[in-house]
Amino acid sequence: MEDKHWTEQLFPPTFHLSKEEVKNPSSRQNTLKDKSPKTRVAAIYRRVKKEFDEEVWNARQKSTQVGDSLLESSGLRESQDGANGDDAARAEIVEKDTNLDNANLWDSSEIEILRIVFLETKQENDNLKVELDVVRNEIERTTERLKAKEKDSESKEETAKGTRNAFESLYLENTHLQREMKLMKRRCKSLEEDLKDLRTDKVKLESEKRKERRKYLEEQAQRRNVEASLRNLELRTKTSERATVETLKMDYELKIKRLLDELREKSYSLEKEKEDHKNTKKALDHMRYHFASLPREPVDLASKSDDDILSNLQIF
Repeated sequence: MEDKHWTEQLFPPTFHLSKEEVKNPSSRQNTLKDKSPKTRVAAIYRRVKKEFDEEVWNARQKSTQVGDSLLESSGLRESQDGANGDDAARAEIVEKDTNLDNANLWDSSEIEILRIVFLETKQENDNLKVELDVVRNEIERTTERLKAKEKDSESKEETAKGTRNAFESLYLENTHLQREMKLMKRRCKSLEEDLKDLRTDKVKLESEKRKERRKYLEEQAQRRNVEASLRNLELRTKTSERATVETLKMDYELKIKRLLDELREKSYSLEKEKEDHKNTKKALDHMRYHFASLPREPVDLASKSDDDILSNLQIF
């Protein structure tokens, strides 16, 4: 956030102007009159200037307070002494006008005049800032164009230098290539002689190639015969293996069938034994219940036979 101007902080606005009055301050100034004496205005000005100078001095002290060594420089001491002298002079003037401290120093007309002048100055400053920005932009564009032209000139100089170096290298390369061409001509003659010998060798190799081809065809015929024999052997082997597998499969199926029959017989026997066990268990429980219900008298089992004892039992 921008800091307000010192006049805005010292004299806050207490009224509002219309747009017409801002645009035409002269019409407003004509209606105002100077109601204060010159001595009073001068005293107020000196007081305001003193406060402003004190604020500037404090801000400068804060910005330059980086160490004792900077304060010991002669230039700063002199400026400090001069500032102190000015402060003393302003203090004397303020002491003479102590009666003005408690008084209302500015009336509405004076504040309005100051505000109008401030607005005019601000508008002029804004216009100057706009013009300054335009000039700065033009300077920047001109500087950029100048830098671009300098870079272009430097690049062209580098290109020319590279072209000269390339020409010199090409000249040397051309001389070297001419020497190489002479050597290549001599070599070509020797290669032509070698070519004649190679053609003779080629004829011989073609004759040998035909012989080797005939051998290759014979070997191919033999290979086909061997492959046919192998296929027949594989076919017979697969047929015999298939028959063996079918025989084994039938044997295993018969064994599995017999085992299943035996399993069913064993299951039937098991179920029958379970039923007999169940009936026996019921008979035993019935016998226990029967003996438990008999009177507790001594029984002479020795005098009775087994048939007499069993005849008295009722299992079901």
